[in-house]
Amino acid sequence: MCFGVGEYCDGAGHRKCCPPHSCKLINPREGVCVRGRCLQSKEQCVRGEDCCSGHCVLGHCRDK
Repeated sequence: MCFGVGEYCDGAGHRKCCPPHSCKLINPREGVCVRGRCLQSKEQCVRGEDCCSGHCVLGHCRDK
């Protein structure tokens, strides 16, 4: 079983993202499945640099 964009994944590989998505780790143990290497608008984030736009507002990526 694999997980889609915006769903949780882990660094140990027990919860893997479905190809072609990748797991963007938010801490050493857990992460979120993303398209490419950064999070798209409205996806959950922790820091601005996690988002393609560079803006993380109230836990979600924003375009501006």
